[in-house]
Amino acid sequence: MNDDHHGRNKVPWYGELKSEKARYWSSFLPDESSLLSDEEYEECVRIVQDIQEGNKPKPEPLVEELQNVFDEKGGVFGRGFIYHPLVHKMMDANPTHRYYNNLLKQVKHQVAELLIKAQATQDPKAWFGIFLLIENPYRLDFFEVLAPAMSKEVYWESLADFWTSVENHWQNLDTIRNLWYETGHDPEGRIELMLDEDELQVWNNLPDETLTVYRGYSYPKSRRGWSWTLSLAKATWFANRFAWADGVEAKVVRGKVNRKDLLAFFNQREEQEVVIDPKNVSNLRMVSLDEPSEDAEEVPEHASPGQ
Repeated sequence: MNDDHHGRNKVPWYGELKSEKARYWSSFLPDESSLLSDEEYEECVRIVQDIQEGNKPKPEPLVEELQNVFDEKGGVFGRGFIYHPLVHKMMDANPTHRYYNNLLKQVKHQVAELLIKAQATQDPKAWFGIFLLIENPYRLDFFEVLAPAMSKEVYWESLADFWTSVENHWQNLDTIRNLWYETGHDPEGRIELMLDEDELQVWNNLPDETLTVYRGYSYPKSRRGWSWTLSLAKATWFANRFAWADGVEAKVVRGKVNRKDLLAFFNQREEQEVVIDPKNVSNLRMVSLDEPSEDAEEVPEHASPGQ
């Protein structure tokens, strides 16, 4: 990964970014130079809408920023794919580059506008608006990129909202570790900032002892991770949700964790989710989905837990 990708200026907080991955993705973050005049922005919107409605514009080449992240065989049916955090799309059968070029300009303007507002006001809605404009596969990385620019209060509140909206945490284990430990935000008081009233009540009433936690998964690599649940029924649901796919086997692992090692508790989706650094989960056992009340089978010591 090239830190000076596309020749972009580094973000002002570049030196606070802990990982090479975050430094790389920060080069894609729009700044004031991406702002358009009202007339320019309206023209971009018009062009995008016209092409979406089937109007054929004059051909033009893909701009360099998109060309640099374009894979001509990255999509299905031999189509090309653009791997850009603001335009993550498979090319149409008869691609119109003018559409993708103007879509990029439009979204970059929107992100730059929100970023200026978010930094000036520390408005959580502005920060969250930025993440909604970033394509889903890149949102976790960009949370790490933007973390140093957030206030402590906004950071922990936003991480709670963001955590429950992102799937497949297990695919970004290093990034997740950085979000919990390496952003420089003081963790003191984070629980009160992250949890709602009902969650906080459960958190405060959890016994000060070793707890049993569960994790349901269906792909071997997804056993590693940070998201567990206090509910065997919910872990079983997670295990079975992709069981229809070929070569997929529903599994549930059970473990033990010290109360002091829990990082958070979320229940907005009624999942009784607890966030745990997977290195702190011990005594792993496989749970029989046919007879979950029976004694669980021990997991080999070299196996790694969770999402």
